[in-house]
Amino acid sequence: MSVSGTAISAIIFYLAIILLIYYNRKKFDFQGKIIAMYRTKIGLKTMRRWGQKGERFVKTLARIGIYVGFTGMAFVVYMIIEGLFKLLFIPEAPPTFAPVLPGIKIPGVEIFVPFWYGIIALFLTIVVHEFSHGVVANAHKLKVKNSGFVMFGPLPGAFVEPDEKTLRKAKPKTQLAIYAAGPFSNILLTILLILLFGFLPMFVNVAGGTPSEGLQTFTKYTSIVNTYRVQQELYRPVGLTILTVEPGSAADTAGLENLTTITAINGQDIRENESSFGTELERFTNLTPGTDITFANDNNTYRVTTLPDPDNESKGLIGITFDQFLLTERDPAAIEKYGHTGITFFEMLFQQVFWLILLSSGIGLANLLPLGPVDGGRMLLVALQRWLPDKKARRIWGKVSLIVFISVIILVVVPIFKAIIT
Repeated sequence: MSVSGTAISAIIFYLAIILLIYYNRKKFDFQGKIIAMYRTKIGLKTMRRWGQKGERFVKTLARIGIYVGFTGMAFVVYMIIEGLFKLLFIPEAPPTFAPVLPGIKIPGVEIFVPFWYGIIALFLTIVVHEFSHGVVANAHKLKVKNSGFVMFGPLPGAFVEPDEKTLRKAKPKTQLAIYAAGPFSNILLTILLILLFGFLPMFVNVAGGTPSEGLQTFTKYTSIVNTYRVQQELYRPVGLTILTVEPGSAADTAGLENLTTITAINGQDIRENESSFGTELERFTNLTPGTDITFANDNNTYRVTTLPDPDNESKGLIGITFDQFLLTERDPAAIEKYGHTGITFFEMLFQQVFWLILLSSGIGLANLLPLGPVDGGRMLLVALQRWLPDKKARRIWGKVSLIVFISVIILVVVPIFKAIIT
């Protein structure tokens, strides 16, 4: 979708939400002027039925969730420490934490979440999160008073409301199980989708690795829809796109231009043997001056001889930036088999699942931050109260929450501020 199309979609969506809230304003509970809550009874019977009929299974899974929750909490604390270190000593490192606003490109944040895919993924993630809290609460015989929809400023969501007085009186393990249920369900959803849709090789690819044959075989037999295999069937590689050519560089002298598409490197046709693409690119990281490299496409052959790097004359430079992924096009055989409509369906499905995986994992981990009212903060307080006097536990909990809050704000705001300045 184009930028203008995204903007129009966002405007229509938020106008509809504003009108809905305005005409039903008496039914909404407004908190802090930016939070609008609409309480319902939707899903309560299902939560109760799932929690009570599957009580033993739910409780067992919830106990596992406690350990996973504290492990995740330790992981996000490590991410905070590592992020602060990188912020101080590795300025070019990508931000550790980034706000998610579907349809809005945030300065300094590499990820752009498409509007509709982001809104749908965000809503589904939160529904799964809150529903799991309700199911585990019912498995422990704790009443859930309400469910509902909520707008956190521009972001849609859902919530469940257990009886807080009863919850605070429950055993520590019960409280921990209920608090951990939401983040744990998001992590389980992430793992399930990765396996069912075979996204694991794609994540390895995005991370800069090459999916092994064993990994691809594993996903082939664990996936209902193997995204990696299906995309190989639907698309054929066109070539490598040279994004920019530095004026006066070796590539410029050889005649390469911006947005040139290359089909072969050093005689290896990357359309026929995709692995040669990665093999040849690896050589570019260790070039010396005077190295000959041949780029070619269907129309031209470009012979490039690397020039010395002005900052390090022992290193050879080509003078190009290129897309890390091969340019592809719809395969005519796939078009004949599925039609353009069928391929478009696969594209939309894979996009939605991808963003659901990304947001589900991100929100699940973010909720495990040992911070105030979020699930991780509540888990930390319960754990401290179990071993320390209540007053001391709350004092430590407050200090930890403050430190984490300040750290997260720094990690989010500083990269945005630096990007705006630069």
